[in-house]
Amino acid sequence: MIGKIQMPRNRHPVPALRSPGRIACLRLMLTGLVLALGACAETEPSKANSSGPPPEEPVLQVYNWFDYMEPGVLQQFERETGIKVVYDTFNQNDTLAAQIDKGQYDLMFPSARPWAARFVAEGKLQKLDKSRLEGLGRIDAGVVLGLGEIDPGNHYLVPYLWGTTGLAIDVAAVQSRLGADADLDSWSLVFNPEHAAKLADCGITIVDDMTDVIASALIAAHRPVASASDADLAAAAAALQAIRPYVSVLAADTYVDALAAGKACVVLGYSGDLRRAATQALATDRRVQYRIPKEGAIRWVDVMAIPNSAPHPGNAHQFINYLLRPDVIAGISDQLHYANPNVEAQALQSASLLMDQAVYPNTEQASRLVDAPILPDAPRTQWKAVWVAFKDATATKAKSSD
Repeated sequence: MIGKIQMPRNRHPVPALRSPGRIACLRLMLTGLVLALGACAETEPSKANSSGPPPEEPVLQVYNWFDYMEPGVLQQFERETGIKVVYDTFNQNDTLAAQIDKGQYDLMFPSARPWAARFVAEGKLQKLDKSRLEGLGRIDAGVVLGLGEIDPGNHYLVPYLWGTTGLAIDVAAVQSRLGADADLDSWSLVFNPEHAAKLADCGITIVDDMTDVIASALIAAHRPVASASDADLAAAAAALQAIRPYVSVLAADTYVDALAAGKACVVLGYSGDLRRAATQALATDRRVQYRIPKEGAIRWVDVMAIPNSAPHPGNAHQFINYLLRPDVIAGISDQLHYANPNVEAQALQSASLLMDQAVYPNTEQASRLVDAPILPDAPRTQWKAVWVAFKDATATKAKSSD
């Protein structure tokens, strides 16, 4: 920030001038100096009166999840501001984390837990200028309070969209294999090896997300997530290994296609992705439903954050404020089938989305949702070992079946 410019005091004052001639001469010199300075003031703006950062070039570099913002949203922002958006995507938080310090991106969209929490703790983010974000007052107070647990004072993170990690089910395919009375609201469809074996021929797909999948295994086993002990984690590892012959793991930018194309009858993944796939499946007369299992599920929030190394933080603030507009975020929710935390946007959203409890869970469902764990370094190392062992085993199984 540019502060007031103060002229340095003269450490050696000029002695008093008693000679009238010298005084007259000095007055003439001062008069000329004042006139010259006045002319400069009229022709050049004073640096001392300028405020704020220097103008940025009209470019914004965004790093967001794959298939998480429609091109029309970016094009409208470009038309309104004249700022060119350079938009790149990732399919895992790990990929984003590798870019946080490189100075390429102005705005990133990490998951709040554990990733954004870690970035805040490690001092990798710029503090928001809230005076430039008048839309902050539209965010649901409960979401603000929840983010405050990982971002005290809410100085660094602004929520974008939120959802759950649950199951999408091809109802006919599952019931034809498990019976008409199959419990479609249970994690046992995936984590019970007997069920998984019967469903393997129609396909079980799991999104490549270490935190959410291991947390789901813990929830299925009625084990704690945030405070998981070594024994709890061992139980989750055993459950994952038990189903490894029957499942495939696909990246977030490809796993939905398996469901939409009829190559999977059960998919563990993100609510909005799976709800969109269910809509696509209708074209082939397949009834696919997204369910939040009765044992509980992970609730997550994806946020907007400005890295310390951002080259255009001012433009990033403009884009955040744009996404905080009710009309903009309501359209995004309708397109992507994810919930948003903007209380003024709900009146603009489609009624079918607002009434869908898979998108906006009711009170009973919400009571069974669990926040993703933050995972400090030591637990994260343990979780990663479990995940790598599971993926390697799955890859080995897939390779042997080729």
